Amino acid sequence: MRVNKPAAVATKLKGNMQTGSIVDYLKSINVDSSFANRKKLAAKQGIKDYTGTALQNTQLLKKLRG
Repeated sequence: MRVNKPAAVATKLKGNMQTGSIVDYLKSINVDSSFANRKKLAAKQGIKDYTGTALQNTQLLKKLRG
């Protein structure tokens, strides 16, 4: 069973530090990896107009990992 944790939790957990995929990273910390949730996470991390491009996903991944 997959647990959908709030977007704020993503910045506090350490997940798969090897992956280059934001989706795989979010799954590794049991956070909803849907586009809608990634868009919310991106907004909270200061990424404007998130559309899910490779560049935006890389930026989001780096920000969440700290």
